[in-house]
Amino acid sequence: MVADSELIIRQLSGVYQVRAPALRELHAEALALLKAFRRVKLIHVPRAQNAEADEMSNRAIDERM
Repeated sequence: MVADSELIIRQLSGVYQVRAPALRELHAEALALLKAFRRVKLIHVPRAQNAEADEMSNRAIDERM
C-alpha cells in the first residue's frame, strides 16, 4: 500500500495508536483486510513527490461539490 498520509501508514504498521474513538473500528477493519494478503508493504510517499495524484484527488473532491 502506498499513501501520502504518514499518519495512516504509521497507524496501520502499529507505530502510532489510533486515538480517535470513531476511527478505531475502521482501523480494525483495515487491519483485518490487510491480513487477507500474504505480504503487505506499507510505503509513505511525501506529498511533494506525489503532487500530480494530490492535485487529481483535490480536483475530484472540488468537482463533486
